Amino acid sequence: MEAIRSLQEQAKECEEWCSSQEQKAYLPFARKGLRVLPAHHGELAIPLAGYEPRPDGGVFREKSLGAVIGSLLVVVALMIWATIVVVLYPWFVWTGAPAVFAVILSVPLFLLLAYLPVRIIVLEHQVVFGDDAMVLRLRSFGRTEKELRLATDEEVAVGLAFRDQFYSVEGATRYYPILSVVVSSGGQEVACGEKLPLEQRVRLAVLIDHYYNGSESAGSGTKNPCVV
Repeated sequence: MEAIRSLQEQAKECEEWCSSQEQKAYLPFARKGLRVLPAHHGELAIPLAGYEPRPDGGVFREKSLGAVIGSLLVVVALMIWATIVVVLYPWFVWTGAPAVFAVILSVPLFLLLAYLPVRIIVLEHQVVFGDDAMVLRLRSFGRTEKELRLATDEEVAVGLAFRDQFYSVEGATRYYPILSVVVSSGGQEVACGEKLPLEQRVRLAVLIDHYYNGSESAGSGTKNPCVV
C-alpha cells in the first residue's frame, strides 16, 4: 500500500495547483477536496504554534509572529498618542492642568489606534465537541463574534475543500482559492477556518476527525493534488 502523505503537504500542493488553473478547471476537484484519514491523526502529536489542545476541543490563536507585530503596532500607537498629547498641551494652558486635559481628550483616539493590533493578538478560533453537536466559535476580547453549530450523528466526514473563499496578494489583481475546513453530518455541512494559516487549518481538520473517527482504519494514498 502506498504511504500516506502529510495532509498539510497535500493541502499546500492542492492550493498551489488550483492557483495555477482557471476556475472551471480546478473547481470540480477543489470542491470535493481532501478527506482526512485516520493515518493523519498522528500529526496531532507534533507541536504547533498557536494551537492549544483542550479536553473538549481546542483553541487556535494567531502565530507568535502576529503577536509581535501586534505589539509593535501598539507601541506605534503609544508614540502617536504621546505626540497628540504634546500638540494639545498648549491649547489647555489656560486650564491650569493642560497635561491632564490633553491626556483625557486624547484617550479615545489612542483606543481607536490600538484596537486593531490588540485584536490581532487576542483573536482566536475555538472548537468545542459535545455529545450531539460540534460548535465552532470565532472569539475576540472574550466575546463570540461568530458561531457555527453542527448537529452530529454516527457518521461525520471531515476534510479540506474549496468553499468560495479566496485570498489576494498585495499588489496583485488576482484572487487565489483557499481550502476551508469542511465538516458534514446528517446531510448538513459547515465550512470554517479560512482565516487561519494553512498549518492551523490542517490541524483543526485532523483534530475534529480524530474526535469523531479516531477508531476507523486507515485508507490508501493518492497522487492527485485535490481528491476526496
